Amino acid sequence: MNSEDKLTTYSLDTSSTSAHFGQVVWANLGSSPFWPAVIFTEENQEWNRHKGKSSYAHVFFFGETAERSWIQKTLVLPFIGTVKFSQQRNGWLRKIKKKNTRRTKINIER
Repeated sequence: MNSEDKLTTYSLDTSSTSAHFGQVVWANLGSSPFWPAVIFTEENQEWNRHKGKSSYAHVFFFGETAERSWIQKTLVLPFIGTVKFSQQRNGWLRKIKKKNTRRTKINIER
């Protein structure tokens, strides 16, 4: 296996506020699967709408209907495509469960 064959590893830094306006991400709402979305938080603001110790970002979900929501930042992941996401979702799930003990199984709609 050469270096080009290796899967790029993406780390999930839930303390990061690096998501920015217009960035495409995977976002999770309730018991729904992670779904592609775009960050719609104002450009001059970082993660906002704090509730307790959690920070939230305003996202618009891609799909037939125009759905949007405030999503906890630990449930917003970098968009790396479905194949890489599927390969790395178990590691992300373990990290998310440590932060959110109420999390359910991650599924990808095909």
